[in-house]
Formats: sequence, structure tokens, C-alpha cells
Amino acid sequence: MRKNPNVNFEDSPASARGPTKQSSSADSKGFSSPDETSSLLMTIDDVAILLRLSTRQIFRMKAAGHLPKEIRIGSSIRWRRKEIEAWILGYPQEGDKS
Repeated sequence: MRKNPNVNFEDSPASARGPTKQSSSADSKGFSSPDETSSLLMTIDDVAILLRLSTRQIFRMKAAGHLPKEIRIGSSIRWRRKEIEAWILGYPQEGDKS
């Protein structure tokens, strides 16, 4: 969302600004703790945002077997958040020989 240069929120009361999102603290692994908008399961869009890749690239990685096993709910595809986070932590760093 773009900021409107004509609106100064510093001078308006807090109630006029609308609800504010409280910052969540990161856990020991560096991931944000779940809030009311996150869940145990992640959609393809959630995974793409987390990895900063396109959804098409996520589908390619899934087809190649490079991602943790997905869960099928009807025609929907979901991943367990903890499995994706563990996969990220276990992914070889650039320059690793493992």
C-alpha cells in the first residue's frame, strides 16, 4: 500500500489510524511466531512468499521432488509449516560441499 503524502498520521489520534499490527518476536530459529493469520498448513502462495519465488517455481520444485511432501485436501495442496521451515534450515548454504 502506498503512503499518501497528504496524510500525516503523527498528528491523528491512534484510534483514527485503525488497528495496528503488533510486531511478533522471532523464535530461536529466526522464524516469526505464528499469529492469527498464520496456520499449521501453508498454501502454494505462502510457500512462494516465504521462499521469495514464483508459484510456478514452487510447482517445478515440487515436481522435481525438491520440497517436503505435500498434503492433498481435495484438489488443494498444502505443506506443513514446520516441515517447510525445517527444510529451509537443512538446505545447503552456498559454498557448502555437503
